[in-house]
Amino acid sequence: MRHWIERIADELKEWKVDKHVVASGTSISGSIHIGNSCDVFIANAVSKALVNKAISSKIIWIADDHDPLRKVPYPLPKSYEKYLGVPYSQIPCPEGCCDSFVEHFQKPFLDTLVDFGIELETYSGAEMYKNGLYDDYIRLSLEKAPKIREIFNRYRRNPLKEDWLPYNPICNDCGRVNTTYAYEHDGDKIYYTCQCGFKGDMDIKS
Repeated sequence: MRHWIERIADELKEWKVDKHVVASGTSISGSIHIGNSCDVFIANAVSKALVNKAISSKIIWIADDHDPLRKVPYPLPKSYEKYLGVPYSQIPCPEGCCDSFVEHFQKPFLDTLVDFGIELETYSGAEMYKNGLYDDYIRLSLEKAPKIREIFNRYRRNPLKEDWLPYNPICNDCGRVNTTYAYEHDGDKIYYTCQCGFKGDMDIKS
């Protein structure tokens, strides 16, 4: 019986592409361990299986550093609770040894991958947003908001409001992303409210 990695590689072998790109990613919520990094090991296994079949392949890894801090990871001090809801990319290094929270936890992980013989291209989700790589997809999701809302509501106990938009702005006042509610847009401008009491707007390109 063939391993499932081999079965996936055989399926991908039939795709008419010059080079396969196997994507993986990890949320930079604290120390990266085997439990939350298995994605990159699976991607590596698939890519190597393709290469072993003489099929061109590469791995990319995206740091999900635009996600909000949902709980203070051990052993950070309780004072870091003030950053709950703030994107990882906006949080300072806990020990002052790196440029940011993200670098502090990301660097040891990436350095360790070398020991496993894993070579990949690394990307920052926050930078991808900032550089506009997602802009067209954001515009499409805003255009299709009623349909997206309809699909979500099929599986939700509490339906989304009629003005709900599939976008989470970063509050210009408190800096949090998981406390905002986008309710209207005019082209690339999003109007939102925040649980901190702030009401504002932001451009998806900012």
